[in-house]
Amino acid sequence: MKTLSIVLTDFLQKNERDPLLLAKVKKAISNIGLSFHVFMIIHRLQPIRLKKLNESK
Repeated sequence: MKTLSIVLTDFLQKNERDPLLLAKVKKAISNIGLSFHVFMIIHRLQPIRLKKLNESK
């Protein structure tokens, strides 16, 4: 589930300007039982995690 949420987060970040796609992703998230609120928290934390990974190189 965690891996799936990260994959969906990455996909959403690349396509975040498409409202129809956002609605489809939101529906898919609710279908797998991951709340959209939790998903958006993961979505917001993702760039911070990537920044830390880049700084550690």
